Amino acid sequence: MLNQQWGLMIWTFITFGVSVFILWKFAFGPLQRIIDERRARIQESMDAAEETRTEAQRLLGEYRQTLTQVRAEAQEILERSRAAGDKAREELTGEARKQADRIADIVARSRAAGDTVLLGGDTADGPEAGAYFQPTVIQSRTGSPAVEEEVFGPVLAVQTFEDFEEGLAQADHSTYGLAGAVHTRDINKALTAARRIPAGMIWVNTYGRSLDVGSPFGGYKQSGFGKDFGVAAFDKYFKSKSVWVQLRQ
Repeated sequence: MLNQQWGLMIWTFITFGVSVFILWKFAFGPLQRIIDERRARIQESMDAAEETRTEAQRLLGEYRQTLTQVRAEAQEILERSRAAGDKAREELTGEARKQADRIADIVARSRAAGDTVLLGGDTADGPEAGAYFQPTVIQSRTGSPAVEEEVFGPVLAVQTFEDFEEGLAQADHSTYGLAGAVHTRDINKALTAARRIPAGMIWVNTYGRSLDVGSPFGGYKQSGFGKDFGVAAFDKYFKSKSVWVQLRQ
């Protein structure tokens, strides 16, 4: 009876050991290999990530160094630009002041010639005024400096006329002829005035609008030579020549 029990126990242990061996051989063994492979891959990924992090830190350091250098160079350029801008501003302010004084002189001579200043007529007051000239309206007459000279400032010279021919005569400037405008409900008068006013550009019932690269831009007399834009602009790039040949008869 005792021998049978020992035999059963031995058989049980043998069976258990064989079962464990089989499980380890065919189940836990492959699982362990898979785990080892996954662990190795994870380790490789961690090593690669560490290399990437190290490279990123290096690149970040180079970026910060480059950024610092660029910032320093930009600051230097900015300071030079400010210095140049201050100098240019002083020069421009001086030129602007000269122009403001010129406008004031034209207005003063126009007033002395008998024109009436209806609005403005002088430079602005105060230390912050700079070269600002007040918007000015002058009731003027033919021959007045405000009419005859190019003001290049906020000055409007107003003239009145009794009839169409007098208005055309006033529009016929003796020196300049850049642009003009006609305001009328009569299309015949508009086209007649546009044809007879000696200016390079004429607007009807508007002013200074609808400029187009296909339309010639330029004036008559001392308001410019040649044309910009349009087919007429090509004329300045060509030279014309006349050739006369006497043929035998």
